[in-house]
Amino acid sequence: MGGRGSLSPRRNYSKIYDKLNKIVEREYEKSLDELRQLYRDAVDKTKGGTQKQYKDLIRYAQNQGFDVIQKDLSYIDPELRGRTDIDEKRILIDSKLSLSERIKVLSHEIGHATMHADGKTEDVGQREAEAEAFSKLTTETFGLENNNSSEYYIPGWMKKEGTPVSDFAKYKDKVIKTFSKMMDFLGL
Repeated sequence: MGGRGSLSPRRNYSKIYDKLNKIVEREYEKSLDELRQLYRDAVDKTKGGTQKQYKDLIRYAQNQGFDVIQKDLSYIDPELRGRTDIDEKRILIDSKLSLSERIKVLSHEIGHATMHADGKTEDVGQREAEAEAFSKLTTETFGLENNNSSEYYIPGWMKKEGTPVSDFAKYKDKVIKTFSKMMDFLGL
């Protein structure tokens, strides 16, 4: 499955975000432990994506001034899948991930690189929610299947950091504007 999957009009970005917002509000009521387990279970079910999509994401990250490095990250943390180093201008992706997971993680890290490089967003819950919403838009647009881990990741981080769930709706314009820039660059 390549290209944009079944989504083509830009107005769908807003629909995807609005749907995600409703789910985040519902899932926020769950405990952190339950959200973590649901997230872990969902990550393993994501399927799809193409090598071209992954290379396009790398090309976009490089255009934004970030090197993308794939390597085993278990020496840092066994659960670490990706990391963005704003100061060093690099994105690390765990080399052990499947292609669909690399697409998802790289799009999340690109969200950090493009929305948080200015250092103005201090709230960790907000940063993680924005980056994961960016990833959700990417994976939905790319047509990845069973892609619902964001539905648990976002409320988990917001809850952990004490970020009110009502704030998620406020991030919509920033996320969609940043995501649209990437889609324009990729010609999608």
